[in-house]
Amino acid sequence: MSRLMTWLTAVLLAGPAMSEPLACPGAGLPITVTAATADRAVHLCHVARAARDRLAACHLPQTAPIDIRIVTALPAQHEKCMGLYNCDTKVIEILDLAGLRTRVAPSSAFARIPPDALQDSLVTHEMAHALIHQRLGSNSGPLVLNEYIAYAMQLDAMATPARRTLLATRDIKPPVPPDALNEMILLMAPDVFAIFAWHHFREAGNGCALIGRLLDGAPGPFPNMTP
Repeated sequence: MSRLMTWLTAVLLAGPAMSEPLACPGAGLPITVTAATADRAVHLCHVARAARDRLAACHLPQTAPIDIRIVTALPAQHEKCMGLYNCDTKVIEILDLAGLRTRVAPSSAFARIPPDALQDSLVTHEMAHALIHQRLGSNSGPLVLNEYIAYAMQLDAMATPARRTLLATRDIKPPVPPDALNEMILLMAPDVFAIFAWHHFREAGNGCALIGRLLDGAPGPFPNMTP
């Protein structure tokens, strides 16, 4: 039996409750996941490792440990969020499946995809924020730039059926005018901003090359950015 299979067997036989962080197996800097059940923690470890590879290919390598916690609620000041990365504690918190069912508004495009697929995609989104902070530190750029990268990578990491379902909820077609990537849309309709971001990311000449340029401080396609 392989070392990975031995680890998986030990975890799954340990019972459904998870009270301690689970150290994800594999090479590289540590990733830990804390979730309510062993099988969900194991699954999210695979999601996080895949997200790490995807983000590294887009100029966001992991340079410090990553701590992901699945929680039943977020702090009151983040009551509209589905997940968050805390720059002070360096902890990622993402709502559990029940919390996502309650939090996502029925009118949101994100309500059209299953909560487990949404939670998986949020791992990539919040890891993007964590890795931007690891790379740039406290001077990690304007909100709209951070969310552009995080949403573009979140949708890019989605399984094709889930992404198609999400995109079909809004009549948005590329190319995306640069002035659509603005903070007002981000704050008022984050699902619309997410779709704009992904379409723009997929346009020729953008993609990971654009993210690399943005992280190096090149001017972005964002009007009226707020630091």
